[in-house]
Amino acid sequence: MDAVGTTELSPAECLTRLRSTTWGRVAISMRAIAMVVPVPVLVFDDRVVFATTRGSAFDRAVQEQPVSIQADGEEAGPDDDHLLWSVVVSGVSTSRAPRPLRAGPVPEPAPEPAPPGAGVAAAVRWNAIPVSVIQGWRAPMPHRPGPSWYREDPDDDLG
Repeated sequence: MDAVGTTELSPAECLTRLRSTTWGRVAISMRAIAMVVPVPVLVFDDRVVFATTRGSAFDRAVQEQPVSIQADGEEAGPDDDHLLWSVVVSGVSTSRAPRPLRAGPVPEPAPEPAPPGAGVAAAVRWNAIPVSVIQGWRAPMPHRPGPSWYREDPDDDLG
């Protein structure tokens, strides 16, 4: 644990947390600009699988390129407090991803090639990143200030 209470997670703990979520964010470089895009995610064997819209600029930008996927959430702590967690997986994305076996947050993709007018399912491409570089952290949830947080202080020189 470091000075602010952050604890590093093991790779197994990271995968457990990734399996508990259905959404994450993919970070890529698109035309030399950093982009972060929310996507549906699944853990499948030793890969993190995410969906893109087939043929979109984002879809083209992630093909065979280095990307990172980040997901986060919260969990109960040992003393009934809440802990925040964050996990990042980095690697080269490939569109040769397995089709997810469980129902996910988006429809299953149609067989390739998708016929015109086949609907949303035909527009989904599954991409994958091998889980080789994975890191995560857990930290106590900061207390959020309530209505009594701000009180005018006659001795402050801010106003």
